[in-house]
Amino acid sequence: MSFKADAKTEWNGPLAIKDFDKAMFRSLHESADIVVGQAKALAPSDMAELRGSIDKQVTAQNAVVGPNVDYAPYVEFPTRPHAAPISALQGWADRHGIPVGAVWMSIKRKGTKAQPFLLPSLTANIRKIIAVFAKNNIKVKWVFK
Repeated sequence: MSFKADAKTEWNGPLAIKDFDKAMFRSLHESADIVVGQAKALAPSDMAELRGSIDKQVTAQNAVVGPNVDYAPYVEFPTRPHAAPISALQGWADRHGIPVGAVWMSIKRKGTKAQPFLLPSLTANIRKIIAVFAKNNIKVKWVFK
């Protein structure tokens, strides 16, 4: 018995690029979901508005995760002493039974402490994110600047 086999190799670039784009998009979505879930778990929640606002936006090239409330940076990062608007403090002070003037004065004297939730959500999950990309045959090098 005998047989003959002929093999041809042909470049199918457009299909390869399309498959890569799909894998990248899938990896970005899955990675963003990991970070969103962790950020929601870590975010301080007085009335759940901050947690509820954390979401993702994914394009073919990148994923952006974050909250869409204007006060989020003042929670994630510390603030210097400043005169915060009384109207922004009133609800919190009322819910906690603290005179709003005392809250205002404390912020004016000491600022606010950071309550990080977003950056720790990313850094704690770097290995998982790299694994997501690896599962889709995409090699990722983590560089933090």
